[in-house]
Amino acid sequence: MPVKGFLGTGATFDADVNLVVQLVMGAALVAGVILAKQRCYRAHGVCQTTVLLLNLLMIGLVMWPWFRRQGNPIFPRVLHRSYYAAPMVHAALGMTAELLGLYIVVVASTNIFRRGCASETGSGGCERSLCFG
Repeated sequence: MPVKGFLGTGATFDADVNLVVQLVMGAALVAGVILAKQRCYRAHGVCQTTVLLLNLLMIGLVMWPWFRRQGNPIFPRVLHRSYYAAPMVHAALGMTAELLGLYIVVVASTNIFRRGCASETGSGGCERSLCFG
């Protein structure tokens, strides 16, 4: 039996923890944008990558198990009902966003897809990457 949540919404404890973590991650993403605007690209990359990996953890620990129990077993038969279709669309969009984020992390942090990159230290000690192609 699932443990009752702490936000008073009737959701489970796992769902409440996931919601709080997602809100904190949203704030961290905004902080990452601010870091990028200040040209602190290394700090921006660390911030965004941390959020991406934490989101992957939350997907694996909270979202995927609940999706498997509630939506996936009856997937083909009930896709026309919005109660089941909405989580399916959410899962498809979420997987796409997570995979694109992982691709960006690989491109930005490794030399797998790069040619001719350099970096320099900008104002305030922030490292800037100078990649062109």
